[in-house]
Amino acid sequence: MQMKKRIRLVTTLVAVAGFAVTAALIMAGCDDDSTTFPIQHVAPTGPESHGPAKRTTTGPIVNAKEEPNPNLFHHFEDETGPVTVDMNAAKVIQTLAIFNHPDSCCVTADGKNLFVTNSGVVVSGILGPSVQYNNGAISKLSIDADGRLKLVSLKFIDNLHAPMGIAVLPKATAKFPAGSLFVSTGMTAGLDEMGDHITDITRFNPGVSIFNPETGKQLGFIPMGPGRAVAKELTHPVLAPCGLCFDGDGNLYITDTGNTGKDLEPSIRGWPGVLRISNKHIDQYSDNKFDEKDRAPIAYTYAPREPAGIFYSSYDDALYWTTSDGKQPVVGGVYRVPRDNFSHESQTENILGGVEAPILGVVITPNKNLIASQIDGKLTIMLSGQKILSEVEFNQSGTFSTPADIKIHTSFNKFNILYIPEQDPNSDEAWKQRLRVIVLPKAL
Repeated sequence: MQMKKRIRLVTTLVAVAGFAVTAALIMAGCDDDSTTFPIQHVAPTGPESHGPAKRTTTGPIVNAKEEPNPNLFHHFEDETGPVTVDMNAAKVIQTLAIFNHPDSCCVTADGKNLFVTNSGVVVSGILGPSVQYNNGAISKLSIDADGRLKLVSLKFIDNLHAPMGIAVLPKATAKFPAGSLFVSTGMTAGLDEMGDHITDITRFNPGVSIFNPETGKQLGFIPMGPGRAVAKELTHPVLAPCGLCFDGDGNLYITDTGNTGKDLEPSIRGWPGVLRISNKHIDQYSDNKFDEKDRAPIAYTYAPREPAGIFYSSYDDALYWTTSDGKQPVVGGVYRVPRDNFSHESQTENILGGVEAPILGVVITPNKNLIASQIDGKLTIMLSGQKILSEVEFNQSGTFSTPADIKIHTSFNKFNILYIPEQDPNSDEAWKQRLRVIVLPKAL
């Protein structure tokens, strides 16, 4: 039987040292021809549909006039001065409330910079949280030796539509140098300048945008919408690119939440799943090349519960992704599959089943413990080698405001740092949402 316990970080964290190993947005701009690509309505092949697609956003749909959950707005007290690490206590060492509904972040390979995606959510009194068209941006920050951050540029890259997952290319291709930023952008949902839903799919261009991390210049784009090479290979378009990561060989993984086709005219059925483009084929798909005779295969795994964040763990050479949908009953999950069995659905296991809230992000710590972020404001951990599920709270001051695609980083001082973007989808104030910097305890 799975044991459950509550762990309070900062003040008291139940000791978890000594355990050995078991097991780690909600939507994710556009290239030059985003208004001209051909529309192709493809009936996907594969498992039976899990039902009609529905529009979801970066948080629970609420009427802005309703009183938000007060727990989302509590403040933590940051630890000041030199950073020290406790065995059983985690600490908030910095809070930056300067972002626009941040969804994800990534650390450069040299550990000197953090990039944060600002999704561009706006709150409508009728529609609740939605994404403003081309209102997203990427922020750039420098990382001090202790893991704390300094702002370099708030809008380092601007005018993006729904930037979500972000990762650094670890292995160069002929077109893109190692260290290039890959960002999930362009999901097929958004509000125009009048606050109305955009129903014309030609306004959108879902895919992966690629940028120079030094200058912010766009280096390329992998289009994935209807009629594009990726969609032809998959036999269906990608509608809502969300989480994004690389494995050690530089193969690219993208989650497609697939839940944004309902509001289009005509509507397009989403096909949620996770796809892998091998490092050697990244350039070909960025050139939008598809050859019936000389195929460049894309590995694909169907994921009906709307995948969000994705993480590659080198400790067990496996992929982990989270589920973000709000179907009833709500069962948040973290799915694991060995990399060699990625496209074999029978090898995919929900190792964190039973959580009664969608999960948006997941990481594996160096001690091989799993940390996941729940949409209701909690962090959840699975202790290595143990069937223990713990809901994590930071002392008694409240919870996080929709923690999204969390990322882990080992600082130059050898501290394990967790960066937590908080989407705060009920806030109608742009550029006031938080990212917290957490130093994890030695036990985790």
